[in-house]
Amino acid sequence: MLTREEMRMLSWAAENAPPGPIVDLGCFLGGSTVSLAVGLRRSGRTDKIHSYDMFHAGENLRKRFFPDFPVDAARPDDCLPAFRHFTSEFSDFLTVNQGDILNEEWLGDEISLLFVDLSKSRYINDHILSNFFTKLKPKSLVIQQDFLFFKDPWLLHSMYKLRKYFEFLSYCQEHSVIFGTKIVPSKREVQAGYAQEMSVSDIKEAAEYFLTLFPHARQREMIRATVASFEASPKAQKEWDFGNPLNLPYRMVDRN
Repeated sequence: MLTREEMRMLSWAAENAPPGPIVDLGCFLGGSTVSLAVGLRRSGRTDKIHSYDMFHAGENLRKRFFPDFPVDAARPDDCLPAFRHFTSEFSDFLTVNQGDILNEEWLGDEISLLFVDLSKSRYINDHILSNFFTKLKPKSLVIQQDFLFFKDPWLLHSMYKLRKYFEFLSYCQEHSVIFGTKIVPSKREVQAGYAQEMSVSDIKEAAEYFLTLFPHARQREMIRATVASFEASPKAQKEWDFGNPLNLPYRMVDRN
C-alpha cells in the first residue's frame, strides 16, 4: 500500500540512517520492511529491522492483496505467514513482533530510524510518542507515513507541537513526510504532542505552519482537507471515524 516513491525513499533512508536499530511500525505484508531491508543491506551495517503489526487481514483484504496465498483454516485472518513469505529474502535482518502496539514498549538501543504507518488513532499516536519517540537517538530519522492524509489530524498536531525537537526535512509527493531528530524529548516533554486534548484551533495553527513547507498543490489540499475533516468530527478518536468532507480521491499516484 506504499507508492513507488515511498519505497525508494525508505530504502535510501535505511541505507543512510545513522547506525542503530530500525523500527518499522505497521508493515502489513512487508512493503515497508523489504524497502528498508534493501537499503540496510546496501549499507553493510549489521543492524536489525524491528517490525510491528497485528498481522490481521479479513477476507476483503486477503482477496485484494494476496488472494492466491494459502489460508490456515484455524487462523484465516492471520497474515503473518504471508508476511514471512514475502520478506523471506531478508529474514536475517528482521525481528518480527505480532500484537497490539499499545502493549509494546521499546527497550532496545537508541533507534536510528523510526517508520510510523500505524498511528490510526489518538491513543496509538500518544503511545508511540511516549514509548518510541523518547527512545530515538540524536540525528535519527522519523518518517510519518500518514502525515499527508486527511484522516490522521493528530500527526499534524503532534509534529507541530514537537517542532522544537523534530525538524521538517523532506517529503514524498504523497503521504510520507521525513523529520530529523534535533533533540530527543523526555517522557514529560513529549506530552506536548499528545492528541487527546487537541482542538480545532490547534489543528488550524499546525496546518498554517505546514502549509508553508509543501510546494505541491495536492499536498496543501490534503492539509486543508485534514482541517475540514477534523472540524466536521472534532471528537473522533480513530482514523475510520472521519469522513471525506472535500471528496478527495484517496490515491493520486500509481502504487507498486
